[in-house]
Amino acid sequence: MTVYGSSLNGTEDYIMSLARIRIASLSCFCSVIPLAIASAAPLPTVALSAINTRSELNLHLGNNSGCGQGDYNTALGSSSRTHGSAASAIGADADADGTNSVAIGSASRSQQSGLAIGAASHAALHASALGAGAHASADNSIAVGDDAQANAPYATAIGVSGHASAYNSLALGSASQADNINSVAIGANSRTNRANSVSIGAAGNHRQLTDLSAGTQASDAVNVAQMSNSHRAMMTIEHDDIRSANTRIDHLGKLFSGQIAHLQQQMTQQHNQSNGGIASVAAMADIPYTNQQTFSTGLGVANYRNANAVAIGAQYRLTPRTDIRLASAWDNRDGEVIGAGIAYGW
Repeated sequence: MTVYGSSLNGTEDYIMSLARIRIASLSCFCSVIPLAIASAAPLPTVALSAINTRSELNLHLGNNSGCGQGDYNTALGSSSRTHGSAASAIGADADADGTNSVAIGSASRSQQSGLAIGAASHAALHASALGAGAHASADNSIAVGDDAQANAPYATAIGVSGHASAYNSLALGSASQADNINSVAIGANSRTNRANSVSIGAAGNHRQLTDLSAGTQASDAVNVAQMSNSHRAMMTIEHDDIRSANTRIDHLGKLFSGQIAHLQQQMTQQHNQSNGGIASVAAMADIPYTNQQTFSTGLGVANYRNANAVAIGAQYRLTPRTDIRLASAWDNRDGEVIGAGIAYGW
C-alpha cells in the first residue's frame, strides 16, 4: 500500500487503525488510499475520511460525500450526506437528514428516525419508504413498493403505485387508492369513496367476499347462506295467514277509497277556485284608467294556469286630489271578485 509516496505494509491493519482514531485536536484527517492487487490492473482511487473534531467517529466514502455535525454518521457514495447523529446515507446523492435516519439508494431522502430504501425513495419524520420512488411524505407514514405514496400522517400504502392520501388511511394492493380519513382499500385497483369505509374494489371493478362465516352480532356481515335461510323461513308462512291479511287489506282499501276520492275531488275544486281568484285579481289590476277625465271606465282580462277572468272597473274624480275606484271580475270557475278603493293626494 502507498500513501502519498510512503510505503505501508498491512492494508487491513491500516484501515482498522484509521477506524479507531478519535480526533481530538485536528480539524480534519484525510487519507487517499490507492489500492492495487498484485498481478492485476490498478483499481481507481477511493477517498476515505474520518472527520469532525467535535464529534465521535464519522465515516464518509465517495466524491463530495460528507457528514455534518453529529456522532457515528456514515455516508457512502458520491455526494452522499448525513446530518444529525447515528445517520446513514448509502448511495449516490443519498441524504440522511436527521438523527437515526437511514437513506439507502440513489437520490434517497430521509428525515429524523425515517427509513428510505430504494432509488429516489423519500421518508419523512418517523416514516418508512421502501421501493424505488416510494414516498412516505408525512410524519409516521409508511410506503412499501415501487412508486407507493403515503401522503398523510399515519397513512400506509403497500403495493406498486399504491396511494394513501388521507389521515390514517390504508391502501393495500397494486394501484390501490385510499383517499378518505380512516378508509381502507384492499386489492389491486381498489378505491375508497367515503370516510371510515373498507373497499375491496371500485366502480366497474367489483369483487366477491368469499369464505365468510355467518354473522352472530348485530353489526356482523351476513353471508348468502343466512340470507337463503331467512328467505325459506318467510316462505313457510301459512297461506291462510296471507289470505287473511289480504282480505283485511282489501276491506280497508274499499273503506277508504270512497273517502279518498271525495277528498281528492274537494281538493281539485278548491285548487280550481284558487286559480280563478288569482286570475280575477290579475284582471282587475290590469284595468287601465285615464287621469285627465272626471269619470273613466276600463276593461281587463287575465289567465292563471287553468283559469280565465275578465274585469270591468270605473274611476271617478271627486276633487283634483281625490279619486274613487270600483271594479268587479268574473272567472270561468264560477268565481266573482269585487273591489273598491279611494285615493287622496297632496
